Amino acid sequence: SFAFAHAEIPVAENFTPCQVKGYLNWFDAVAYCNSIGMSIVTIKDANDRRLLQLHLEQTRRNLRSQSRSQIPYWIGANTLAGSGIRWGLTDQEVNQPEWNPASAPTGNQLSEPFCVYIQGDTMRWIRAPCDNEARQFICEY
Repeated sequence: SFAFAHAEIPVAENFTPCQVKGYLNWFDAVAYCNSIGMSIVTIKDANDRRLLQLHLEQTRRNLRSQSRSQIPYWIGANTLAGSGIRWGLTDQEVNQPEWNPASAPTGNQLSEPFCVYIQGDTMRWIRAPCDNEARQFICEY
């Protein structure tokens, strides 16, 4: 189950919304998810991606907000361990990244620390410094 940091109403039985005041950087988002017994979301395969995309679309419709589709959401993907892209603070490797073509890391960029957010409308991954900007985020059980 996913929980969205911005959600105000439940939109499906298998999703559990929660609310956070404001936006957080990646580290604080991870800490928040952990503090409520959850973890920052992982998108392990096409099915996870589609479920998440459907939920984001439903949330936008329920809130009657076109601008919500542009909202960036932190996900668990990062290079903080220094050995490729991993999920959260684990050694679990990311297998199916969906990069925005302009943001796909190449060569030495994979050894630089970064975290990943998705754009709500495209679900494409964008790399960014983990502590540079507060964004909304998604927690999961």
